[in-house]
Amino acid sequence: QEAKEAVPALEMLLRDEEAPVRMAAVQALGKMGPSAIPALGRAATKGIVSDVQDAAIDALASAGKPALSPLIEVLKEQGNESQMRRKALAAIQAIGPADAASAVPVLADVVKNPKTRGDARLLRQDAVAALGALAKPTDTAALTVLNDIINDEKNRDMGLKNQCRQAVKRIMSRK
Repeated sequence: QEAKEAVPALEMLLRDEEAPVRMAAVQALGKMGPSAIPALGRAATKGIVSDVQDAAIDALASAGKPALSPLIEVLKEQGNESQMRRKALAAIQAIGPADAASAVPVLADVVKNPKTRGDARLLRQDAVAALGALAKPTDTAALTVLNDIINDEKNRDMGLKNQCRQAVKRIMSRK
């Protein structure tokens, strides 16, 4: 109960001018368990200092399944740096197919994004790999997105097309 009461005060410290104070607050929240997940989720979204955002995503990743919803929000927020979105995506993928099925539609949306340069391209490739790891044969939206890329004659990114083919094979191999 005391830990739960400390969450608002620690959340205020996430915006402190001093980096060591911010980091200590994130670390304390990360050790508090489920009661701190909403605060960590808010800290993981854009609009806060990147060191706090980065550490909050790490703390959410450590929390596993209970942190799935805030991790999905980080991934959905296109204003977040691609690096932070990639980190959230990796954490979602680590949660596994049994518990992260609700992330599949968001992953499909990330794959649809045609940006092909720099970190955005890497985010898209990571999302294809995550779909291969998490989607089921019944996830028609995911399969449609992957097959659209494979069959797009204008798309000359053979690496991405091959990665989509591998993801489809992996998805279809599941029972």
